[in-house]
Amino acid sequence: MQTFVAIDFETATFRRDSACAVGVAAGCGGRVVHSCTYLIRPPGRRFTFTGVHGLRWEHVRDAPTFPELWPVLRGWIDGATFVAAHNAAFDRSVLHACCARYRLRPPRAPFICTVQLARSQWEIRPTKLPDVCRQLSIPLRRHHDARADAEACARIVLAAEAEGWWRRGSDRAERRRRSDERPVDDPGPGILGPGRIGRRRRSDPVEAPKAPTGMGQSVKGPPSRALQVCEVRRFGERRRPRLLSVLATVVKAAARLVGRCLRSAAMSSR
Repeated sequence: MQTFVAIDFETATFRRDSACAVGVAAGCGGRVVHSCTYLIRPPGRRFTFTGVHGLRWEHVRDAPTFPELWPVLRGWIDGATFVAAHNAAFDRSVLHACCARYRLRPPRAPFICTVQLARSQWEIRPTKLPDVCRQLSIPLRRHHDARADAEACARIVLAAEAEGWWRRGSDRAERRRRSDERPVDDPGPGILGPGRIGRRRRSDPVEAPKAPTGMGQSVKGPPSRALQVCEVRRFGERRRPRLLSVLATVVKAAARLVGRCLRSAAMSSR
């Protein structure tokens, strides 16, 4: 029988390593078997989201730091089949940022996002936690209370499991594993295998035909098509590093923009 853990972090500021509270709830056998909340003393005294979760520095001044709480939190996660969170990208990033700050090894358990689960299982829109709980008749005592949010997240997973979500996912994973283990006919480099008729591997080099010679003199005439192709490829290889550097600059700028958008979306969706 599988056991999973639902987790919910609250942060003091926009920094992902500023966790100030965490709620955990363990689900097994179709019910929430245990839940708890822990206050965490963040690295700094500044609190930006007091209006969201109601916590201030005075509430966490005497609380344990994240590395002091980590053995307890890791005890919840170790042995769980997966970790569930509502908007898992946020909670996973908080967990990994706190582990990185204090040089702790993060857990390897996979994360399941109940936002995506609600959309795929029931086509619920919008997917904020109160909206999903309302659609599924799940009680939610107080949104942004870490323990209440973790319990609600766990009950969303249990509702999906009751409809066969995990069993269907396990069947798909088993079929994928079997297909990956199926032997693939590969006759070797330079030989076209089944389904590759008329296709050449990109890794196979194209050798330019040698110009015919006779009596020590090269034959005059227009260059062959293969020689022209080789010249074009050599020209492209000379320009490739410059194009790659331009592309890398564009990708970095896009990544920074997407990161800002995701951080804003993560805070607005909770």
